[in-house]
Amino acid sequence: MREPLTYEDVEELEAVSTTAQQHVDAADGLSRAAREPHPDDELSPADLLVAAAFHLREVGDAEQEIATLRAAVDAEGDAAPDTRVWLHGALLHAGRTGEAQELAAEIRRSRPSSPDVPRTLVVHGDHDQVVPVDQSRRL
Repeated sequence: MREPLTYEDVEELEAVSTTAQQHVDAADGLSRAAREPHPDDELSPADLLVAAAFHLREVGDAEQEIATLRAAVDAEGDAAPDTRVWLHGALLHAGRTGEAQELAAEIRRSRPSSPDVPRTLVVHGDHDQVVPVDQSRRL
């Protein structure tokens, strides 16, 4: 059995991965760890897959990034603030706007409890989350 992974391990992997091959290897290792979790991992399988997707974005593999994030949505655990927002961002980044809009609508309908979810959607470009200021109430 492998050693448990910590948040620090994942952050260090991001810091030392500077070449395309290192990012691909990191994504493979994190994906494998997500499939075979250690009971003492600090990160959930969903967290590990989101971390793997980061490395895939670094090498420009949008399709594999999206596939990995779809797996993260279905995996055990959640990647804060909500695993689905990471998939939303990847879909937008890949130019798959329609899919991203559908996912954002699904996320909104689920009424997420974290206020960071709508903020993250806005950062990714889902401006349907922006609530217009009611000008009639201004003094």
